[in-house]
Amino acid sequence: MIGEIVMNKKSLAKFFKNPLNVIGVIIVMAIILTAVVAPWIARADPVAIFMSNKLLPPGPGHILGTDEMGRDIFSRIVYGARISLQVGIEVVASAVLIGATLGGVSGYFGGWIDETIMRITDMFLSFPSLILAMAVAAALGPTLTNAVMAVSLTWWPWYTRLVRGQVLALRQFEYVEAARAIGNRDIKIIFKHILPNCISPIIVQATMDIGFAIQLTAGLSFIGLGAQPPTPEWGAMISTGRQYLLSHWWYPTFPGMAILLTVLGFNLVGDGLRDFLDPKMRRAD
Repeated sequence: MIGEIVMNKKSLAKFFKNPLNVIGVIIVMAIILTAVVAPWIARADPVAIFMSNKLLPPGPGHILGTDEMGRDIFSRIVYGARISLQVGIEVVASAVLIGATLGGVSGYFGGWIDETIMRITDMFLSFPSLILAMAVAAALGPTLTNAVMAVSLTWWPWYTRLVRGQVLALRQFEYVEAARAIGNRDIKIIFKHILPNCISPIIVQATMDIGFAIQLTAGLSFIGLGAQPPTPEWGAMISTGRQYLLSHWWYPTFPGMAILLTVLGFNLVGDGLRDFLDPKMRRAD
């Protein structure tokens, strides 16, 4: 136990020794903190209209300028962080729940159950994620909730494949055979003994996927299939602001930078966690 603690401390120290990991953690924590304290740092109402202030450039009164309705862009980006984080977490949580369950059942039982689940998974993977999400969102209707559902439906197959591969290796281990020998039910073995040992790759994949889920959902909002005005969602802001790109550059630029930083932050943290949680990397140290 002491050896594991020392090893974990050394690995954690190495994690923060990498400047890219530190940058990623700072970005992610800044976004989370911004979302939590949004009412305190963004005093302007993100949806209140002030036509006398429309399209003001960045300045003392509005540090990131205003939009075509006179709404403060800084406030809208800050409140948009709440929406984007919620979207990313909901999409990934749904994908992990569905994918891990199906992957665990598929890898453990094998046979016709495995074939059925994997052929359905292959069917979903045969469609480009964006095209499938657009089709589902268009069928359900243009709302943010429907966009989250659409993106979730495109994400679970990746976790099904990931978990299935892990389960195929773990189901042959002695502790699984021992659990089976003492009479534990298959479902208990899957969820108590096998899936908890798949958590490391799931955490790594989920961390990176939060950023990509935010990006894809913003893309749906950009084409009108996600959040609708006046919701302060970054993709919807860019969609409206692109009309003013040449004359009022700040309008679409700052929401775009928010998406860029968010995706970058989660990717950097995910890459760092991959090295931190990889036993081979720890043994190499």
